[in-house]
Amino acid sequence: MNAARIIAVLEWIAGMVRVVITLLALYIYVPLVLSFFPWTANWAPKLFSYILDPLYTILRVVLEFIPNLFFLLAIALVTRYVLKALKFIFREIELGNLQFEGFFQEWASPTYKLVRVLVIAFAVVMAFPYLPGSSSPAFQGVSVFLGLLLSLGSSSAIANIVAGVVLTYMRPFKKMDRVKIADTTGDVVEKNLLVTRIRSIKNVEITIPNAMVLSSHIINYSADAAKDGLILHTTVTIGYDIPWRKVHELLQAAAGRTELLIEERPPFILQTALNDFYVAYE
Repeated sequence: MNAARIIAVLEWIAGMVRVVITLLALYIYVPLVLSFFPWTANWAPKLFSYILDPLYTILRVVLEFIPNLFFLLAIALVTRYVLKALKFIFREIELGNLQFEGFFQEWASPTYKLVRVLVIAFAVVMAFPYLPGSSSPAFQGVSVFLGLLLSLGSSSAIANIVAGVVLTYMRPFKKMDRVKIADTTGDVVEKNLLVTRIRSIKNVEITIPNAMVLSSHIINYSADAAKDGLILHTTVTIGYDIPWRKVHELLQAAAGRTELLIEERPPFILQTALNDFYVAYE
């Protein structure tokens, strides 16, 4: 903290002290002056009560809240250490040091986030009765209003979150997989609870809501490519004046010069259409 900042803080403290001293002087001076005159002498106790009664009420509420404060501290401590234990367990699963049959490593982080939300929600429910004013109708009315506002205003967001959770455990793709979602083709660069981001082959980043991803068909080109390879194909149209055997021979020779071919799976040619003026080969 530099000197200018320290001076500003000291000036603010001095200003607050001046305000408190002024209010205290007025609080003592005004009733004292009123008590000097018989027709205003009865007003002095009332003025004192107007200020002292709220202070007494606040002090009483604070003293009554002290036992509940210990319950809140206990709930906070237990919740904190439970979350630390869960974080350690899921971290070990993510690193591969702890394994469970049927539970994949990429599930560790999202599962921990879901469990953390549930634990915090459970702790809030337990702590709610010990909060000051929790039993008052006003506090309950505000809670109901906020809950209703949240449920009505975030229906699409909740749908995307639910879809994101379902996609996480479906495992249709991983980060950097080449996929096709509906009419969008590209590499997955990010997947969170709300959206999936894809970078197309033209280096355009496309954001797709998870609800749309879940309702669309998904083609993953990278799922088995490393183990079993991937069949890449294109369509070539050639007129009827070229013999189909010659076309097959030339296309197979061209495909054979492609790098990274699997020798056990040689290229093959399909005739997909016989049109009016040409044949479509794949």
